[in-house]
Amino acid sequence: MPAQIEDKLVSVIIPNRGAIEPRTIESLKAQTYRNIEIIPVNIGKERSAQVNQGAKIAKGQFFYRVDDDFILEPNVIEEAVKKCCEEGCDAVIIENASDPSISLWAKVITMERNCYRDDPETNFARFVKRDAFWAVGGYDEKFNAVEDRDFSERLLKANFRFGRIAPKEVHIGEPKHLREVVRKYTYYGSSFREYLKQHGTKSVFRLGPLRNAYVWHLRELLADPMLYYPFILYQMVRYASAMLGLLTNPPTFYAPQPCLRKLSYGSVIVARKKEDVKFEIPNSIIMDGHGSLNEKRNLGANHFATDLIAFIDDDNKLAPDSLEEMARAFRLDEKIGAVSPLIFDRAGE
Repeated sequence: MPAQIEDKLVSVIIPNRGAIEPRTIESLKAQTYRNIEIIPVNIGKERSAQVNQGAKIAKGQFFYRVDDDFILEPNVIEEAVKKCCEEGCDAVIIENASDPSISLWAKVITMERNCYRDDPETNFARFVKRDAFWAVGGYDEKFNAVEDRDFSERLLKANFRFGRIAPKEVHIGEPKHLREVVRKYTYYGSSFREYLKQHGTKSVFRLGPLRNAYVWHLRELLADPMLYYPFILYQMVRYASAMLGLLTNPPTFYAPQPCLRKLSYGSVIVARKKEDVKFEIPNSIIMDGHGSLNEKRNLGANHFATDLIAFIDDDNKLAPDSLEEMARAFRLDEKIGAVSPLIFDRAGE
């Protein structure tokens, strides 16, 4: 790959609710394109707000949203960068696949996703140039669903150029039971009203059950009767649940999980030096990429608006009650402005 392409930093933004599937991180570490920074964000009510928060501190020329239960094929990022740099694309569509081994419903969703491979109205760009992302204002934070569709449609309306690559993202978070489908789409349905308001009545056909992709791939849908009838049931449950959400605007089922009690009043920033270090904790952010440790700490601090901030290097190990005891010191004496734990080397000295 030409050096001028390898110099492009890709900021991988992972919206999440406090835990990231380990295989997602492993697939990012296995990417053939190495110039990336990984920014997990769990601050914000919805994924759209989390992606925007990550974009605000990202340094890359490209932003790539990867949800916390996706596995990437090894050359996804490399091919996306090449598509932008060699063909002048502003955004890249990466095909979503599903792991059919999870459940019957995962097999049904796999069959459905296969219909979308050549459907321009169903695939959305999650890999985008930094300038294009901000030109349309990033993700619309009013949405708790279809935010990626809305984002891509605004990019198209602004005349940004789209490309498509062959490597895939594989979703490993498909439902195991129909009740999960009900729960998910009842919640998602509350966003459809805003989407219809912004994009008009034509958008009904993009979201509805009567899609061109199903007509184009009707033979494939009918080929396996063991999946065809579950497919019909899945669609009925899915759209009935979405309609319920649209009409009732239900309370949040998928609200961000509460932070640990110890951290409910503070934030943790990890300035990472080693690629193989894993760190997952609610209300935390990992600062990767170029720059000194102090630069990473400052960038992380700018991201949070909490009362207390803890800075931790990625080669330090905390005692289980360290954060609680440091926070306790502030509560006991309001004049205290900073607290540091004792730091020992491997020999305990």
